[in-house]
Amino acid sequence: MIRLLLFIFLLTTSSLLFSQNMDGPSSFNYKKAWQEVDSFGKQAKPESAKKAALKILRIADSLGDRPQVIKTKCWIYTFEKIQDKDPTDIIKKTEKEVLSADNSIDRAIWCNIAAKTYEIYISENGYILYDRARLKDTIKEDISTWDINTIEKRMRYLYLASIQNKNELQSTDYRAYLPIVTQEVHTEKLRNSLYDLLAADAIQFLSRSNQYSTNAIDPFKINDARYFAPVKKFIERPLPSRDSNNAGFQTMWLYQNILSHHISQQQTDALIDADISRIAYIYSKANLPNLDSLYIDALDYIVRQYPGNAYAGQAKYLILNHIYQHYKDYKPKYTLKDIHDSLRQLVEQYPNGEG
Repeated sequence: MIRLLLFIFLLTTSSLLFSQNMDGPSSFNYKKAWQEVDSFGKQAKPESAKKAALKILRIADSLGDRPQVIKTKCWIYTFEKIQDKDPTDIIKKTEKEVLSADNSIDRAIWCNIAAKTYEIYISENGYILYDRARLKDTIKEDISTWDINTIEKRMRYLYLASIQNKNELQSTDYRAYLPIVTQEVHTEKLRNSLYDLLAADAIQFLSRSNQYSTNAIDPFKINDARYFAPVKKFIERPLPSRDSNNAGFQTMWLYQNILSHHISQQQTDALIDADISRIAYIYSKANLPNLDSLYIDALDYIVRQYPGNAYAGQAKYLILNHIYQHYKDYKPKYTLKDIHDSLRQLVEQYPNGEG
């Protein structure tokens, strides 16, 4: 369970999927300008829409409004992708932005965006990529010749590069980038910096990266119950360095970094949310006896450690949901009435909770 503030980009020609509630550091009315772009799109006037977007880009660039510059470039690149016959063209453009970014924050954001263009490329061309012989006739400069493993390697590099400057990203408030950020329900207290957003995206990718690769690499093995330990013990646990290039290792390393930062900043709600995510990830990957008990106990520790906290209430919901899903394993200790009554009590206690 990872509730994200995601960078919105590239997936549609409708600018309405971008945040429009911020006018930026000037009196220029971005909201009105983007409404004009969208209006042209609905009228099937693509060239007029692009012309209006280019106007926004010129103004944003002249004002030094970096979030609006990034947002507008993404819209234009998406527009051009629809018209371009080369499906790798948008990747090349975003990769060029990575190389030309004149500051580390912009580069981090463009790394994130470029990685996602590869994901879209895979989703649209997977039937070709997965059948392509590994490294056969691959040309470094020609993305269209890359096999799925080469693409996965590049995506992983970009996601990890996006969080490389950890200290600067952690000190950068994401709200300065609201034009390119969308916020999910109940996340106001959970993502405080650009690092939080980018790291969450990186974890989401790494946790499923095996979907994109056919490499026969030994996975990072979660075979020690101590990975379910309370958060302060977990972040101090050494990870086996021999697995440092493995997606599982990198995911666990990221969780340690994120959780450690939330502890140091006393961000309790964000800490609970990230820790629940950590526990769910370990449960999904671990190969241990008594796995269900370890999962339940880890969540229950959060419930007991933070009584009355609405985000800890989510941990309680996950416990009850797990028991319900595996009800036959918990009889006669729990009855369906017990579960129902506990859920009703939880809803009454946290009427606006996510569960």
